Amino acid sequence: MRKKPSDLGGITAMLAATAVFVVGDSFMKIVIEDLPPFEVLFLRGIAASFACAVLVVLRAEWGAISGLLDVRALLRAAGETLCTLCYVVALARMPIADVIAILQTGPLILILGAAFLLRERI
Repeated sequence: MRKKPSDLGGITAMLAATAVFVVGDSFMKIVIEDLPPFEVLFLRGIAASFACAVLVVLRAEWGAISGLLDVRALLRAAGETLCTLCYVVALARMPIADVIAILQTGPLILILGAAFLLRERI
């Protein structure tokens, strides 16, 4: 069975994204040895904000910015900031393989929470 070009493009994008995450986490592990976690989080936020701003300008999606002022979006951003801070502190104190292994259990814990707390069918 022959793969469609869009399938191959998706596979390539996922592999590239995974590689970028591994490289980024490795650099974070190196940087966190010399800088405090809050400073690393701040610098990471500036880099991410710059990357998002470039994408908004290149794609001319100014309308997407108005949705950022929604209370739910702000709560989600605060939650993700807290999660990222915990991740950065964990990188400083644990081996990177252990941190990534624990991080990858997140979807499983989310499914269990949905099943038990929200009574969702799995």
